[in-house]
Amino acid sequence: MPKVYVKRFTDNGAPKALPAIVITAGNKRSVAVPFPTEGYLTRLVIKQTDGTPVAYDVELLDSELPYPEGESLVADPAADDVELYRIIPQQNVGIPGDVLEITNKEHGYPFHNQDGTFTDNQRKIYLVIIPDSAVDDTTWDVSLTAHTEAWG
Repeated sequence: MPKVYVKRFTDNGAPKALPAIVITAGNKRSVAVPFPTEGYLTRLVIKQTDGTPVAYDVELLDSELPYPEGESLVADPAADDVELYRIIPQQNVGIPGDVLEITNKEHGYPFHNQDGTFTDNQRKIYLVIIPDSAVDDTTWDVSLTAHTEAWG
């Protein structure tokens, strides 16, 4: 029987939520999301909640190697080939203010953290939000849902 896991970033008072993600103008942010070591991503929602609306790109990765956690300039290149670490295809939200919503209820997108070892599981995946031409700081609400296999 699969177990469901949800992680939210928001300032709306949701129980168990982490603070919303804030990105300084001109930067991108890589966020280490506390998540199971492995499973199937079934839903991802990203919504800009503050700042001048911008178009943006999203990467969801199984390693911090391409984009270490934290902020960096939008123009800074990835440290490694991003394609090797993607959980989902790169998402481009070309209309400022649009919400990104990806749902795959049937099977989900498989993931397994690539940074840990057998004895040192890294219970994280990495969300990278890359705002296009932000003129001020931006704030983002995010929700990720996954399921993992429960062995009994």
